[in-house]
Amino acid sequence: MKVSKFSKVVCLSFGLMIGEGAFAAEKIVDKDLLEKNYISCLVGGVKNNCLSTTLISHLDDRVKNDDLAAKMEGFLVKWLEGKSVYAVHPADKITKASVYENRSYIVERSDGAFLGFYVGFIKTKNEWHIYDLQTGYSDAFIRGMLGMQRFYSPQ
Repeated sequence: MKVSKFSKVVCLSFGLMIGEGAFAAEKIVDKDLLEKNYISCLVGGVKNNCLSTTLISHLDDRVKNDDLAAKMEGFLVKWLEGKSVYAVHPADKITKASVYENRSYIVERSDGAFLGFYVGFIKTKNEWHIYDLQTGYSDAFIRGMLGMQRFYSPQ
């Protein structure tokens, strides 16, 4: 079967669109406003898909995991165990090479338990997007996220 030159171009173009991601991330116009919105979701107890709805449209196309925000939100709901969020403590806001910005937080539950929450931003073609979302409650995760060395091991 002979394929015309036009067919090859159309198929190749369509293949590139699929391969590079079927959705286009919305640029983040104001990271501080977005931060205010996702912190509000956290303080509100992560209800009604607030967090994933706030974050999902801004995930960088290269993340390739449409349900990353939903999985993280599910993890947070499970961690809350029906308890409320007492406070969200901003920890670090680090910008490197004016292209990467990482923001981390300690989420404090009403019973005093802590959880680390991390959002990584990347700027490409002068537009900001989210490239990384992480959360964890282990001491190792929180210390790693905050860059805190443990000098001794309790026995």
